Amino acid sequence: MNIMELGAVGELVGGVAVIVSLIYVGMQLRHTGKQLDDQNLNTVFQTLYDAYQPFFMGENRELVHAGLTQERELSGAESIVFDLVMSRVFCSIIPLERADRATQESSLPIVSFLIDGFPGGAAWAREARTRRTLEPSFAAYDRLRKEFSV
Repeated sequence: MNIMELGAVGELVGGVAVIVSLIYVGMQLRHTGKQLDDQNLNTVFQTLYDAYQPFFMGENRELVHAGLTQERELSGAESIVFDLVMSRVFCSIIPLERADRATQESSLPIVSFLIDGFPGGAAWAREARTRRTLEPSFAAYDRLRKEFSV
C-alpha cells in the first residue's frame, strides 16, 4: 500500500468516526432531555404536595376547612393563616404552568376546585385578585383554566 491508499483509508475511517460520534452525542442529548423532563415533573409534584399539605395534615386543617366552607367567621389571626395557605396553594400554579400537558390536565382541576369550588375559596380569589403580588399567578391560572375549560 502506498501513501495515497493509506490516506484514502484514513479519510474513510475518519468519516465513520465522525458519524458514530454524532450518533452518540444525539443519544446523550435525548437522554439528558428525558432526565430534565423527569426532574421538572418531580419538581411540579413536590411543589403541589407542599402546597396541598396544609389541607390534609397538621393544625391548619380545620382552619382551612372553615375558611373554604365559611362555616364560621375566622378571627384576625386565622384569616392571616388562611390567606397564607391559600396563597401557597395558588402559587403552585407557576410550576404547574411550566409542566407538560398531561400534568396540567390532572392537576389543574384540583387547584380550580379549591379556588372556585368553595364559597371561601371564591371569596379569597376575588379579594386576592386585587393584590399586585399575585397578578402573574392569576394570569397563569386564567390562561390554564381557559385552555382546559375547567
